[in-house]
Amino acid sequence: MLTCERVIHDSETGRTSLIDVFNDLSVASLPTVVPALYVYTKTTEALGEYLFRLELVRRDDLLTIAEVTTAPIDADDPVAYQELIFQLANVVFDRPGYYDLQLWANQEPLGSTALLVELE
Repeated sequence: MLTCERVIHDSETGRTSLIDVFNDLSVASLPTVVPALYVYTKTTEALGEYLFRLELVRRDDLLTIAEVTTAPIDADDPVAYQELIFQLANVVFDRPGYYDLQLWANQEPLGSTALLVELE
């Protein structure tokens, strides 16, 4: 999973560009609102129908502060890649620390990555 400021998908070439990939977020003050936070994932070994969900969880108290779920995705080839782009809008960070981006498929955990929020 990669966290970034923006994702551009070129419909002509089918290529995806990730703009400003980051693992930590420095902010001037807290609380702060991040208008758009994108998470890019690419998975494989899927067969059948899936609902993918991304949760942003504050690590110190396990509070889910943002969440987004895809429309149903039908994977018919287990070796094909499923490219998933999640947008979390107007995310409020009210304290510094680690947050975990957790990816789920049909209520089963697939993986996670950390995001560090810190004051400048």
